Amino acid sequence: MLPPKLILHFESREDWRRSIAKGILEHVRKTTPWEPVLITEPNALREHLRHAEDTRDWIGVIGAFFENERDCVLRCLDLQIPVVNVTSWQPPAGADWVHADDHNIGETAARYFIDRGYRNFAYLGKGDWPTSSSRLEGFQATLRAMALPPARVYDRDENPETFRAWLEALPLPCAMMVCNDLHAQFLFTHIDLRTLSIPDHLAVLGVDDDDLLCTLSKIPLSSIRPDWEEVGRRAAMALDRRVSTVPPMPPQILEMIPACKVVMRQSTDAFAMQDDLVKKTLAILRSDLRNPPSVQHLSRQLGVSSRTLSRHVRQTLGKSVKQVILHAQLEQAYSLVVNGNLPIGEIAWLCGFKKQSRFNAAFRERYKHTPTRLRHRPDSSQN
Repeated sequence: MLPPKLILHFESREDWRRSIAKGILEHVRKTTPWEPVLITEPNALREHLRHAEDTRDWIGVIGAFFENERDCVLRCLDLQIPVVNVTSWQPPAGADWVHADDHNIGETAARYFIDRGYRNFAYLGKGDWPTSSSRLEGFQATLRAMALPPARVYDRDENPETFRAWLEALPLPCAMMVCNDLHAQFLFTHIDLRTLSIPDHLAVLGVDDDDLLCTLSKIPLSSIRPDWEEVGRRAAMALDRRVSTVPPMPPQILEMIPACKVVMRQSTDAFAMQDDLVKKTLAILRSDLRNPPSVQHLSRQLGVSSRTLSRHVRQTLGKSVKQVILHAQLEQAYSLVVNGNLPIGEIAWLCGFKKQSRFNAAFRERYKHTPTRLRHRPDSSQN
């Protein structure tokens, strides 16, 4: 008897789609007898779906569907073929949905820029894209929570003159989140680097970490990388549950995967401050968060008094040296909690906390969850 076929509906041009497919295959090959079959073109998928006999051995479809392929999803459901979508478009009830947590991606970008001293922000996106809108919401929400001015938003009017005028009006230095790496190429095409330097005047952070786009950019692009492989694994697991669980099942499984990390390249390799003493302070602190120096030791290393150092840091960052250290420690801890599987106690030690209780309390105050709850919080809801 031939194995059931798992239909993977992905174009292969973009790295994030290939990474999701990799995660799907990891689960499928370890735990199921399914035979993966790739159908890249929407019209090819539609042709198969027109002939029900072509689909009799299909166990399900996992795909990167958007609104313009709604007909494919509905046809699968009519044929009682389970579907899992992995894009930002929420499919109709009956199809499951697993995607990266776009709101959390925006939050991550804002925290990254705030920690580097920025107080002016911008966002380049496309307002009618659900992904762009959700990432912007997370970005703006984090700025509001920190009592910082909202980001100035450009919704990608294709007129280069309009865009250049918007760029020239930005307060500098400025931190710009771009909704994805592809949109950053629009920025790099139209920016005048003779008058607006990256990253000194404008720090730019994309999303998706498409290695080819990021490294071949006019300025190598820093980018947030969602855990696309985990999205793929969870999508395969959702389909597995759908086909192997005795009913009743919920009408729709929804899972948002929060894990992501910043991959830094030249476009954000700067601090938004003119104070060289503060820049040197941050560089020293970030070099070894496990053993952060005291204010006194740090000031001696920099050749200034503790009072002078504290005054410079306070005036530039609005925090004490100890608060800056704690902030950096918690940012590193957050990344380790959501992007890895190290024990929480080991993460606390790696980030310079001698007592896990102190770590848990500080982490909860900053992120509204304890480390354990954040790692294991339910990221799925059932409607």
